[in-house]
Amino acid sequence: MQRRLWQLLAVLLAFTLVAAACGDDDETSSSSSDAESSSSDAESSSSDAESSESDSGCERSGSTANPIKPDDTTSDVDASDVTAAFVYLTDPGDAGWTWAHHRGAEQAAEATGASLLTVENIPEGSPEFEQSVRDFIADGADAVFATSFGYMDAMEALSAEFPDVDFFHATGYLSNDSNFGNYFGRIYQARYLTGLTAGAATETNEIGYVAAFPIPEVIRGINAFTLGVREVNPDATVTVNWTSTWFDPAVEGEAAQALLDGGADVIAMHQDSTAAGERAEAACARVLLRQGIDYGAFSEIAKRVFVSVATEEFGLRSRPASKSRVALITGINRRDVARVQKEAGSRTPLAQLYNPAFRLVSLWIREPGYVAENGQPIELPVLGEAPSLEALRSRVCPDVPITAVTRELLNSGVARSADGDPTRPGTIALQTEAYVPKEDITAKLDLMGIDVAALIETIGWNIEQPGNARFQRKVSFNNLTPAGVEKLHLMAAEAGM
Repeated sequence: MQRRLWQLLAVLLAFTLVAAACGDDDETSSSSSDAESSSSDAESSSSDAESSESDSGCERSGSTANPIKPDDTTSDVDASDVTAAFVYLTDPGDAGWTWAHHRGAEQAAEATGASLLTVENIPEGSPEFEQSVRDFIADGADAVFATSFGYMDAMEALSAEFPDVDFFHATGYLSNDSNFGNYFGRIYQARYLTGLTAGAATETNEIGYVAAFPIPEVIRGINAFTLGVREVNPDATVTVNWTSTWFDPAVEGEAAQALLDGGADVIAMHQDSTAAGERAEAACARVLLRQGIDYGAFSEIAKRVFVSVATEEFGLRSRPASKSRVALITGINRRDVARVQKEAGSRTPLAQLYNPAFRLVSLWIREPGYVAENGQPIELPVLGEAPSLEALRSRVCPDVPITAVTRELLNSGVARSADGDPTRPGTIALQTEAYVPKEDITAKLDLMGIDVAALIETIGWNIEQPGNARFQRKVSFNNLTPAGVEKLHLMAAEAGM
């Protein structure tokens, strides 16, 4: 029985970590300005805390449980005679910590044949916790899982009272040599990676972190996150807001908002609810709405990305995923999957569609003959020899009709008719020094995402290829010689170190 219980724990941890990996978002939450501290304060207290808490994914003195990989979806463990009971701090519908734990418990029970008992919304340090555990034992529970840090002391006392029952505590550090142990994953490793991303993404060098309680697991996560930030951006600072609660969406949301109002442009969190992330998303929504980008356009872009990634990267036997598989793993209905895949085959790549417009405007504002003595771009005839729009088009995109180029420049607001004809002008004038598609909201989102996608790709490359790092910067110039390109690559490689 003992071995099967620990095998069950290994299966549970594997499934729980897979679920938690999807829910460990970078978000925010806080209690008050007095609770704020810099990450350096957290670091100063972490050494003592870490010495008392195990970093292992699953530890117990004398445990001989065989490790199970997190991506295993099957198990040969037979625990059909085991009843496992779980005490949850919140409701599994919180879409956070309890949700991930419950998914792991359900899948472990399914994989091993164990029976599952659960109770929800049990406060830490309350009489309800002890009574719930006693009720479980009375109902035949062989193992009790307490899934929040504050259950630790009560678990230790109950384990001494019930030596024939195994007690498993998530995230704690107390244990005995017989029937009481703790378990956790190396979450700080993921925190470090998110710190790398946050440090590279911030433009204000102000990063906010909403945290529940200053206990070892939370402090260790803050330290790891901050180390990741400093690895890529030594000038960035991390401000911690303590909420003194694991689950209170109102408090968490207010804490996140305080960090955003204080100048943070990246938010991380160690909380149970999604409230902090929702505040961060609200800031994004405000930017999109001010630009006239509605939810429909945004969701269409997200749908295309999910379908594309699922199709190309989640197929079986080295083949693209089928429509049914894409629908299953993305949650997008099969009809929409088919539509998006069909459109993807006929859609002109963004680089081909819009980069010529970028280059054309760039030539217009700096090319000799196209700029007046005062440095301003001159009005151009649409047709004729240089300087003309036709001459620029022939250099940048000779396969695109001049009428299409003219229409796009006018519709986007980059240029205006200079001779009074709004539809078929003979002369046009430049109104702005940058090209952004105006009428097509989806195209605008696509275009704005090019630089973001390039940045994320660079971050991923530098994490996976530390000895061959890339330097992320975007410039536009079409007259580089092959020798100049090689020199630029060497300079970028040196700067990227």
